[in-house]
Amino acid sequence: MFRRYRFVFFYLLVLIPALGAQQSQTATQQQSQTATQQQPQIATQQQPQTATQQHDQTEVFQPERRAFWEDFLRTAKVVKTKGLGTGITHPRRMTLTDGTVTHDAIFKTLDEFKRGITQMTSGVEIDLKDSYKFEIAAYELDKILQINMIAPTVFRTINGEKGSIQYWIDNAQLELERYKNNISPPNPELWNRQMYTVRLFDALIYNFDRNLGNLLVTKETRWWKLWMIDHSRSFKTFSTIFNAKDIDNSKIPRALWERIQTLELATLTEHLKPYLESNEIKAILKRRDALTAQIQKLQAAKGETLFF
Repeated sequence: MFRRYRFVFFYLLVLIPALGAQQSQTATQQQSQTATQQQPQIATQQQPQTATQQHDQTEVFQPERRAFWEDFLRTAKVVKTKGLGTGITHPRRMTLTDGTVTHDAIFKTLDEFKRGITQMTSGVEIDLKDSYKFEIAAYELDKILQINMIAPTVFRTINGEKGSIQYWIDNAQLELERYKNNISPPNPELWNRQMYTVRLFDALIYNFDRNLGNLLVTKETRWWKLWMIDHSRSFKTFSTIFNAKDIDNSKIPRALWERIQTLELATLTEHLKPYLESNEIKAILKRRDALTAQIQKLQAAKGETLFF
């Protein structure tokens, strides 16, 4: 029982006033799970920077482009590989090319199960399961729900190693770096809506490992985009909502919530069965039902102001 509560603190968000600053390219490329366990931030309306990045990487979510990038990740030739040097999952950054397009990707192969108690920096984990398969499952669920906050991620075997390979997000910075440098997003309302979406998605997949090191930020053409990364410890079999207090203090994205309500076992099994066990898939629906009960109570108390 105690496992349900020990990770709640990861989600308690605080209001942060901010000033502008420029981020380093080094911090940009650290897509890993090793950042300090600090909490994602809800923004305030104070001195935002102007978004200047001109290339909008959200094009990867357009149907034709998504299909292209998924195929590219599966089939493009690997021309360069290097370890990131960080992260307990030992990810590797790879440069891929199909002869016309060249782009980087992150390749993860860790797939382990440790029975019993594992000591972690955040506490203890019982029967730890850490798998690249969960990265693919998270992407597939993001796609089903039309959230569009996880970059294209597919299964691939490279030199005999099975793993997940994910589109490398260019010109990104860790949310940790934004926080440390006191930078406020240019549109706090849109930023907060993205954060609320992260909370709801993490509740659904039981991602207790969300911290400032596994959110990336890109400065798109007119706004700042949040990208969710590192889901290899998600999809527990618990039916409870580990971040229930955060849901209590969130606004709920109506369109996403309506899509979550329509989830069915057959659909989830079709898309997630290669990467999740049956009990892990069924647990998603059990948590959905628990969320339904919680959100219905919130709606009774707050009315339509609960939603955006």
